[in-house]
Amino acid sequence: MRYTLITQLVLVTLSIVLILTFLKPAFADIKGKHDDLFLYKDTVAQVEELNKTLQGLVATKNAFSEKDLQTLNLFIPERIDSIKVMRDIESIFEILERPLLSLTAAEIVAPAQNTEIEYESAVVSPEVVPVVKTVHQDYTLAFIGSYSDMKKLLEMLERNETLLEVLELSIRATPDEAGDTITQNVPEGLFSVSITLRTFGLSAL
Repeated sequence: MRYTLITQLVLVTLSIVLILTFLKPAFADIKGKHDDLFLYKDTVAQVEELNKTLQGLVATKNAFSEKDLQTLNLFIPERIDSIKVMRDIESIFEILERPLLSLTAAEIVAPAQNTEIEYESAVVSPEVVPVVKTVHQDYTLAFIGSYSDMKKLLEMLERNETLLEVLELSIRATPDEAGDTITQNVPEGLFSVSITLRTFGLSAL
């Protein structure tokens, strides 16, 4: 009887050892494959969701006529054409018949790039419209004109085929203490005007 009990204990112990030695790694391997399968299915679902979003964006683009796309490209072009923008400004002043005293262009500014790598994927909902990050360039100009000239200038800038946003507008009617040569020669009834404009593009390249 004692030997039978010892034999049973030995067999139970061997069974436990066999389970820990062979079956546990097998279960771990099965669990790992199950996790990989779940990750694969989740990735496929995300790809399908992104494809739906892409198809929606393509459908929106195709809804525009060729004329609308050309107008949009003029309004916010693929790349900023600094020479064209400056020529547009000069043409406006030719129409106003006012001398453009100065016109300078700053460097094109692009949005900061995120250098951090994100390992977790994010699904974009088809209802969410992605935000387009544009580049911009500022232009500073100076001229002498009347109040009516300023109104006409702002109207013409608003109608310009390329978007021009007025960032700053400075008006001076008398010489400043620094002895500005421009304001010293302003005739009565006219103003010395300084304007900073900004235009936009989709790419700095």
